[in-house]
Amino acid sequence: IRVSEEDLIESEQVILGITKDGYLRQSSKRSFNATEQPDIKENDCFMYVHEHSTHNTILLFTSHGNYLYLPIFKIPQTRWKDMGMHINQFVQIEPGEKIMHVHIISDFKQPGYFLMTTKQNMLKITPLADFDVVRYHKTFKAINLNKDDILTDVRFIEEAKGECLLLSKDGYALKMHLEEIAISGLTAKGVKGMN
Repeated sequence: IRVSEEDLIESEQVILGITKDGYLRQSSKRSFNATEQPDIKENDCFMYVHEHSTHNTILLFTSHGNYLYLPIFKIPQTRWKDMGMHINQFVQIEPGEKIMHVHIISDFKQPGYFLMTTKQNMLKITPLADFDVVRYHKTFKAINLNKDDILTDVRFIEEAKGECLLLSKDGYALKMHLEEIAISGLTAKGVKGMN
């Protein structure tokens, strides 16, 4: 009989908070509701605050094209007032690497894809199932970036159908059908969206 660590953890609803500087906290709803002013570093702010099950998994996407896989039960439960733990206490990220998107997964077998875009106008669609890992002590590649490129946006889509609108800093726009973007694995760069 195989028993996973998750099987030994009681499922309960908690409040998950993540700041833009990479601090994570997990607290009870009671602690969250009783706290007027949570402790937070100067110039930092929450980028994500939601209620979730301790059996859910966090996917944190970074500007360097990586993602971190972290089960919520791995975050020690504290008072909401406390600062929480920095992401580097779970998984090391590089200096200057920033968390830019948070997505919570309850089941990696559910249908869905991540649509990723970069500063140099690359687009990529990767199935959700590809992001499931067994060991999660390091970052994993979500998209292979060109030199000086950064990941700028990540969207979860249920189907690789429909349209997306690309906007440039010069005011140009391009509407693309998602079917034009080949579905690819984690190590691919994707396709060029706009020249």
